[in-house]
Amino acid sequence: MGTGAVTGPHGACSRRRHGAVTARPHRQDRPGSAGRDGPRPDAPAGPPPGTTPGTEIEQRLAGIVAGVLGSPDPVGVHDHFLDLGGHSMAAAQACARIETELGVRVPLTAFLGRPTVAELAEYVAAEPVAEPVGALSRHHGRTRYPLTAAQQGMWLLREVGQSTTATAIAVRLRVHGIDTPDPVQRALDRLVAEHEVLRSVIVTGAGGIQETSVMPPKPVPVTVHDLRSMDAAGQDAYVAALPVAGFDLTADTPLLRADLLWVGDASADLLVSSDHTAFDGWSIAVLMAELARHIPGTGHPAVTGAPAFQVGDVALAEQQALAGLEPLRAYWADELAGAAPPYEVLSATDGPGRGRGGRVTLPLPERTAAAVGELRLMEDELPDAIAGAEIADNLDLIDRELASRK
Repeated sequence: MGTGAVTGPHGACSRRRHGAVTARPHRQDRPGSAGRDGPRPDAPAGPPPGTTPGTEIEQRLAGIVAGVLGSPDPVGVHDHFLDLGGHSMAAAQACARIETELGVRVPLTAFLGRPTVAELAEYVAAEPVAEPVGALSRHHGRTRYPLTAAQQGMWLLREVGQSTTATAIAVRLRVHGIDTPDPVQRALDRLVAEHEVLRSVIVTGAGGIQETSVMPPKPVPVTVHDLRSMDAAGQDAYVAALPVAGFDLTADTPLLRADLLWVGDASADLLVSSDHTAFDGWSIAVLMAELARHIPGTGHPAVTGAPAFQVGDVALAEQQALAGLEPLRAYWADELAGAAPPYEVLSATDGPGRGRGGRVTLPLPERTAAAVGELRLMEDELPDAIAGAEIADNLDLIDRELASRK
């Protein structure tokens, strides 16, 4: 990148599969399954695994399953999703691709309850094609938007936690090739000008519903610290001691603030603070690209203008897509009217803002406990299809899983 560079947070994000959702290595030890020397003598008659998809729907579903699993081998119509190495995240991806490519919405529980292409094809064929959702469109000049689903969740987290730091987020970057704060200031100010979400406040709209209101751009506060007289350990200690301050989402703009800490003659650590309602992991790449464009010698290609769509446009599209759920929303709004957060599960010393929570133990119904116990004897670990579900409300899914393994 020439004489200047921006390096991201050190350390990679490791993705580990949960032991319960990897390909099941002990299949040969289960009753009625094939061992290393071929089918067990007590195996029930049934369709052979790996049967080639026949119908168009089966072929497309098999392609989708193979795609989300990254499998180079074809998927048979009777291959069990979990035996192929499937897990809950792959299942969610498959549901999304089925809706995109086939136009049929398949709930995650329906997918997991029909773990073969053959079963899934029957379900898809019987379901109506979902109404298409309109493409994103830019609403130029608009200053009021609904909250996205993600923003609603973050707002709820802050309200329950009663803390402005509940959704705080910070990233530390090492910036090389600068000897003045000016490039950093220009980059951050440009981000705020181009991304409305970074200069929006949350207000109460019609019906008491929270909305975002876009405000004019303001300069990002940048505090400069000189740590060049300290060794690496001292610099890290200094950064760790910096106070963590959240944002008042109803008043503070922009939702960015920065500390520039000089660690060398032409290098500095940049600590950028924001809020999760406006900033996430993807935002780090945007931030780094913007910084690189303003640092001399990086050779980074220029990016002109604001993004094609703003977060508010996404919120409007979500609102349109969920319009059919309004009766359900109204029902739960009525059911939960006047409800208070369950602070009684917190100890007196924890308080609502501590984030540690408490433990609530509920007995399983006898039928549920027996079904889970039987399934546990068949598996070294429960698959996500069971462990991640609300077991008491998904006994049909458990029954399907048990039946498929006997």
